[in-house]
Amino acid sequence: MRGSASKLAQQTSRADGGKSAVHLVEAWCSSLSLCLSTRKVDEKTNEIKAIPLILNDIELEGCVVSIDAMGCQKDIVKKIMSCKANYVIGLKDNQPSFLAGVKQAFETYSSQCQGEQYAQDLGVGHGRIEERNCRILSADLLPDYVPRADWAGLNTIV
Repeated sequence: MRGSASKLAQQTSRADGGKSAVHLVEAWCSSLSLCLSTRKVDEKTNEIKAIPLILNDIELEGCVVSIDAMGCQKDIVKKIMSCKANYVIGLKDNQPSFLAGVKQAFETYSSQCQGEQYAQDLGVGHGRIEERNCRILSADLLPDYVPRADWAGLNTIV
């Protein structure tokens, strides 16, 4: 939360009276423009601990939950699926073998992405031409070293 701790307070050790800024995790319903749940992230932890608490607060059945890469955790995915919901979760370096497998699958099978499995958008923004390509593959095309069974409900990679 902006302004909840000054830059000086954040840079000062706790022993000398410093403090961290307040960090919140929210569940947001896009279609209603409504915050469904908010949790403060405890100091000395991160949002991975707060996400399951938020998932307990709300009815998810039939919904699609989207979370940034911090939430790309096997237990969080399992929790979402146990609530009879689906998910779209960002993937970055916090899951290195999974990320490597996704990159390998797209390098190997990208040419198969056609029709509804491929979209391209061209535009101008920030003084440059921006090209965005989106490809969709079946998770069945992931290499064997990616433990698909650990990722509940994994069907598609984008």
